[in-house]
Amino acid sequence: MHIYSARVNQTVGETLKYTEIVKDVIDYIQKELKIKIDEKSLDYIRLISHLRYALYRIENNKPIKNILLGSIKRQLKEEYKLSKRLVKLLKKIR
Repeated sequence: MHIYSARVNQTVGETLKYTEIVKDVIDYIQKELKIKIDEKSLDYIRLISHLRYALYRIENNKPIKNILLGSIKRQLKEEYKLSKRLVKLLKKIR
């Protein structure tokens, strides 16, 4: 934890907080989709990375504009609905 915290310029407390939130989000995704994500897979590692950066952007008020959002809403309707539920979850646990 200390090495990771130093590497990303966070306190150990922040790193621990992010780790708990990421775990909660992954648990929620697995429950909602009725799947088990292989913790040794590249997909799992990428998901963790994306979630950590998203949390960093949220905490530091650095939103990004997704130019593909309209297309995502149309083509990935269920995934988009899940993302909206995840936003609600994050608001509760943050």
